[in-house]
Amino acid sequence: NFGGDVTIVSGNNVTLNDTGAIQFGGTSTISGNLVVTAAGAITDGAAGTLAITGTTSLTAGAANNITLDNGNNFGGDVTIVSGNNVTLNDINDLTLGAATVSGNLSLTADVNNDSTSTLQIKTAISVGGSVTLSGGGTGTNDTIDIDADITAATTLTIQNAATVDLA
Repeated sequence: NFGGDVTIVSGNNVTLNDTGAIQFGGTSTISGNLVVTAAGAITDGAAGTLAITGTTSLTAGAANNITLDNGNNFGGDVTIVSGNNVTLNDINDLTLGAATVSGNLSLTADVNNDSTSTLQIKTAISVGGSVTLSGGGTGTNDTIDIDADITAATTLTIQNAATVDLA
């Protein structure tokens, strides 16, 4: 059980398991894959950021939130094994693999609105609440690319995108 903020100064393939919540603090740099399993929320706190070259797998449980809403950089696909309300922000492209979300899902690519980025849904996702897909800021350079089924109990909102591709 991590008692405070977790920072990975440098690591290749990183796996974290916690009997409670996990909060990232500071800048965590992972040159491979990240796997996080918690029996509580997974968050990036007020100043935590993640820079991950490989894939990311997040498991918080159906009743726990995943809030990674700072200037993160997910280099590979992000998979949500389980989470309640899930928010993911990326400073560049953001690609979501499989996702099972019992509450709401909010995804933003190019959160700093300073690049041309793509938010992509690659694999079928299931969401118990609403889904919001956003390009950063004005979204004048961003693409939202939906290549798989999205099952949402309530609404699907697409905002701040110059281009929307539906497969």
